[in-house]
Amino acid sequence: MTSKERILAAWEGKPVDHVPLIEDFNIPRAVEHAVSSPADVELMKYLYCPPGKEEEEWFEGRMNTVRPFAIEAGVPVQAWTGFGMDAVVWFTGTEKAVMMSMDEPKAFHALIDIITETDVARTALPDTPWEGIENLTAIWKKYR
Repeated sequence: MTSKERILAAWEGKPVDHVPLIEDFNIPRAVEHAVSSPADVELMKYLYCPPGKEEEEWFEGRMNTVRPFAIEAGVPVQAWTGFGMDAVVWFTGTEKAVMMSMDEPKAFHALIDIITETDVARTALPDTPWEGIENLTAIWKKYR
């Protein structure tokens, strides 16, 4: 099931094969968010965690596919690796994020720590520089 098919099925109330942990539709439509109480925060480190070897290999393979195209076409490519407060809202819902920050500051800060640890690890993934980055920078400067 593709992302588009999953979203359309969910909108129609049909069963889907899974619900993505991070998805814009989760915020307004969730019956219950991943973090519904302070006790759920500790569990998030198992759902939202730094990438392992398999994810690192997948990412490197993906970049090896994208890199030649981006250099040839002269387009920059960005990997969105950090979610910060967006993740808090996805995991708790908008109102609960605000309320947790005031009513349960220890749980809120623990959730921020889990998200930050994962965001930093995800951001550190691409450790091989792109050979054509100078060309991409020159193109960006030309059009800004």
